[in-house]
Amino acid sequence: HHAYREAGIVTDEIASTVAFYGLHMRKNGVSCEILEAFCRAREPGILSLANLTGAETAWAEAGCAYVVENEMVFSFLVKCFKETKVTILCTSGQLSGAAQRLIRMLCENGTEIYYSGDMDPEGIGIAERLWRKYPQNIHIWRMAQQDYFDGLSGEEIEEWRMKKLQNITHPVLRETSYKIQNNGKASYQENLLEKLAQDILRMSS
Repeated sequence: HHAYREAGIVTDEIASTVAFYGLHMRKNGVSCEILEAFCRAREPGILSLANLTGAETAWAEAGCAYVVENEMVFSFLVKCFKETKVTILCTSGQLSGAAQRLIRMLCENGTEIYYSGDMDPEGIGIAERLWRKYPQNIHIWRMAQQDYFDGLSGEEIEEWRMKKLQNITHPVLRETSYKIQNNGKASYQENLLEKLAQDILRMSS
């Protein structure tokens, strides 16, 4: 890594990625042709931090973006909405530099972002931090108490991980945190596929 750094190459630029579907971006004053081609072909793609270099702004179809944590959920939703002008992003867990940069550009542009993640201490933490950073733009999506029970798995959460739920302030996430602490089990968004799809269908029709 040292040699790369001396040459001015940041190794994270390629490793740091975010998956997208239906995204637009302006780079060096012009609309990004590569992303337009993905939109025309109705194909999902992957953006690295290197691709975002020089990007001035990004915007979503219809002014709103649906952001999910899980790759399988992303693939399922993209297949569901092949014929719809909709923007879906996938962060693959902890927000990479690329995901953070893209979300920041979208929020600066007034995009409404619906964020849905796993309901375990890590997933709740990611959602909370994102909402604290952009409270005007981030809407917590399908992470309420009922969603927790609907997506419930048999996976026990270790005690040391539960500590991460102590300072949650978002009203919905806080309620869900109590349920996680009481139940001791994780709930996953891949168990909520149909509900997530129905929400997008309802909001984009």
